[in-house]
Amino acid sequence: MATALFVMVSGGYAQKKITYEDDILPIFESACLNCHNADKKKGDLDLSNFSGIMAGGAGGTVADPGEGADSILYGTIVHSLEPFMPPRGEKLSKKDADLVRDWISGGMLENKSSRAKKPSGPRIAKLDVDPSARPDGPPPMPEHLSLEPSVTSTRNT
Repeated sequence: MATALFVMVSGGYAQKKITYEDDILPIFESACLNCHNADKKKGDLDLSNFSGIMAGGAGGTVADPGEGADSILYGTIVHSLEPFMPPRGEKLSKKDADLVRDWISGGMLENKSSRAKKPSGPRIAKLDVDPSARPDGPPPMPEHLSLEPSVTSTRNT
């Protein structure tokens, strides 16, 4: 009896799987598919089907499983990364944006029978600076560096 009660109670706390088909597609249909569908593919990105999202767009992948808030897809819909999406009008509600973030963090499930996708590669921190930019001022040098050679030799001619 105690085991049955435990199973019933713990089952109530089980997290619902967030899937593309049930949870994410309706959000994309209302906010994204006018431009990012199989016919238009603005930015070469099709959000109307799961394989289109996994393929990414002209700039590469828009989300990798496990990325969550670090993904390009999430950043553009919460307007923390450009280009802001949707470009005209209001950004997605916090509830919808959080659902997209949690879906990406949870492994980007396509449907209820899907298994979470593994991250595609090692996580690398993204830099907010331009690595090709030069720092201001002279290059760092030791203060008391002699420019004269330290060893001299006699020359035989």
